[in-house]
Amino acid sequence: MRLFLILVLAYVLSTNAQPEIITLEASQNNLRPEGIEYDPRLGFILGSVALTQLFAVADTGVTTPWGPDFGHNSVGLEIDYNNQIVYAATTNTTLFLGQIPTFQAGVVAISFAGQILYNVDLTHVFQYNSTTGLHLANDLVFDSNGNVYVTDSLGWQVWRVLRNGTAEVFYSNQTVLAGDFSPGLNGLGPNGILIDEEKNILLVAVVDTVTGGKLVKIDLTTKNAKFVTIANNVAGFDGLLWDPANSSKNAMYAVSGNGFVMYMVTSDDWDNAVINAYFPPPASVSGSVTTLCNVSGQVYGIFDHIFGSTNDTPSIVRISPLVPWPLPPTEAPTTRPPANPTLVPTARPTTLAPTLIPTVPGIATRLSSFTCLIYFGLSVVLFFMLPFS
Repeated sequence: MRLFLILVLAYVLSTNAQPEIITLEASQNNLRPEGIEYDPRLGFILGSVALTQLFAVADTGVTTPWGPDFGHNSVGLEIDYNNQIVYAATTNTTLFLGQIPTFQAGVVAISFAGQILYNVDLTHVFQYNSTTGLHLANDLVFDSNGNVYVTDSLGWQVWRVLRNGTAEVFYSNQTVLAGDFSPGLNGLGPNGILIDEEKNILLVAVVDTVTGGKLVKIDLTTKNAKFVTIANNVAGFDGLLWDPANSSKNAMYAVSGNGFVMYMVTSDDWDNAVINAYFPPPASVSGSVTTLCNVSGQVYGIFDHIFGSTNDTPSIVRISPLVPWPLPPTEAPTTRPPANPTLVPTARPTTLAPTLIPTVPGIATRLSSFTCLIYFGLSVVLFFMLPFS
């Protein structure tokens, strides 16, 4: 009996890891996922810029609708594991077809049981309106009080939605969060967002067609903002994710505008940062990576052509192994003058936190081997602890 239990345990543990690449069913080519999240109880959860509900994806690629139809397209996703809530930034992607819909931006909160807790319209919540009057809820994070912070890529602001669904503008600065000087669909601004309550900061990635990309650090109390000085050229930004292996939040994964995932570190609480490694997209995968999620300590990203051919099949890909920076010369972003030179810090460090930098390829393989070693050790312990029968 003891041997049987151990063999069962070993099998379960050995099969508890996700594949490196999960290709969705071909029938889901019209899904157009932008956001991705993961919970062991739910599996992978994807949003959709084409449809109006969320979707669950099994390790086999089988994709099924999850939760209720909330009536809007979705972009960024976040999961509150403790309170069992899925948050989605919602929008109307007819914006990108030249239309000006009545509903443009919002947030929906859905319990794990599938109940809509709130479905907030943020379209008319703004302090400064852009010249086009457009808004796009792109990405979001939440704090320990259940407040949700949402980036407005077209209105160049950050909303805050309180736990009861009340919405307000948390931060709005048409200079700091400016994507470029042409507001509208060609002037995408705030995109990915992270929160660190211990450091009392938000980090907001800003897409900028002039400089390539900026990272803004906002104090949660004073709302003072400053640009993070990045020691490398950045070809834009998309989704951000704290490194699951770095509990001090001094390292992050950041999706770049040219389809790579960058690994960034800091040694001074994000006053300065350096990119020291990146993940090139696999040749076998179609589309570009947009957002990332933490899967039991490993990082996965969703790859798709958001507005491409319906023949493109989305894939969920493990972001490993990392390759040492810099990018190959043919992929390196072009150096451009900053859009706001008076606001951009000039000091640029040469090295930062070398002990945090995973520059050697194959890290994920070693981590997987280490995990297997732990599983083997548990099996050995149980072998001697369980009685014979």
